[in-house]
Amino acid sequence: MKSNILKISFINHLKSLWGFIFLTAIILIGFKFISNIKNIPYSSFFTPLPMIIFHIVFYGWLVFPAVILHINYYLKNRNKEYEILEDRMIVRDKQGNEKVYMKSDISKIIKCSGGSIFSSYGNYNFIRLDMKNGEHIYLTSLLYPKGTIELKKIYFPDIPSYTVGRWICVTYGY
Repeated sequence: MKSNILKISFINHLKSLWGFIFLTAIILIGFKFISNIKNIPYSSFFTPLPMIIFHIVFYGWLVFPAVILHINYYLKNRNKEYEILEDRMIVRDKQGNEKVYMKSDISKIIKCSGGSIFSSYGNYNFIRLDMKNGEHIYLTSLLYPKGTIELKKIYFPDIPSYTVGRWICVTYGY
């Protein structure tokens, strides 16, 4: 009987944040390179103040969605552990409370994937399990960084699903 325990870990944080870390390094290297250029007229765009403003705006535009998604996914799955068995799923919280869901209780699965793999937020996706009693369970990429779509294929292959493509996949509003 195959089993998989999903929980947020430090390694999962790093795997999700690699785009953020990479873009931060590129921006810092670019800023250092441009700030070292000599003999530029004072009225040029490359003077320190316009470059600092440009970098703040550009950096914010590139990485702000990743920060928002990371916080959103962390708040959704913190202090929880999901054990997926062949016929059921067990959700445990930090206080030791346990709730068991049978796979037959899942009515459908919504897969949300957004962004590009080359963006800082391309690693963020989730699947929402819609239960027949109206509850929703979110399994985010902080729990399973290999990809929630792969998670669906492995553990929920027979449950009807559809994919929603978004620019940024927040768990609120679904």
